[in-house]
Amino acid sequence: MLVFSAVNGQALMDVMLNTYGSFDLAIKLLQDNGISNLDYDIVGGEQFEWDETLTADQSVNTINSNSNIVYSTSIIKNATLSTIVQGNSGATPNNNGYNQPSNPNPATMIKYENVQPFEYVAAGGETSITLTQLIGGSIVQIIREIKPMAPSDFSFNVNTGQITFNNGISLNQGETLAGIYTKIVTG
Repeated sequence: MLVFSAVNGQALMDVMLNTYGSFDLAIKLLQDNGISNLDYDIVGGEQFEWDETLTADQSVNTINSNSNIVYSTSIIKNATLSTIVQGNSGATPNNNGYNQPSNPNPATMIKYENVQPFEYVAAGGETSITLTQLIGGSIVQIIREIKPMAPSDFSFNVNTGQITFNNGISLNQGETLAGIYTKIVTG
C-alpha cells in the first residue's frame, strides 16, 4: 500500500484519479481509509492509503506521478471552480494548500490552472469590452444572457483582456454576459 497526500480543493473523486486512475475502486478507497461516503470533505495534507497494484491504467498513473499532476476539482467557496495542480516532488504545502517548493527557482515553481467565472452587465451598444481579470487568461466559454456564444462570435486579446464581438454583435442595455476563463498560476 502507498500513501497519497491530498491538497486543499480536492474531492474524493480527485484522490481516486490520482491513485487508482478511475472510479472503479471507490469503495476500496473508502474502506481502506475509514470513510463512510463520497461527500467526505478533504483537508489539505490528509493522507490516503491505496493499493498501487490495483491501478486501472499504470501509464496514466506514471504520467501523473512523473509530471506531479494533482487533480483538484472540488468547488471551494470564493475560490477556483476547478484546478489541476502541477509541481515538483520536493514541494511543501503553502497557505493555499497547494504545494510550493522551498526554493523559488522558476524552473521548479508549481503551476496550476485556475478556472474562474466572470460576469459583465452591459450599458448598451458595446461591441467590445475589456476586463482586466482576463489579462493573461484563456476564455473557456462566454454566455450571452442564457445562450452560449460560438467561438466565431468573439475574439479575445490575451494581453489586454479585451473581448471583441464579431458578426455585428453588440450588447443591449442590461444584458448579462457571463463566462469562464482559465489562467496558469505559478506559486
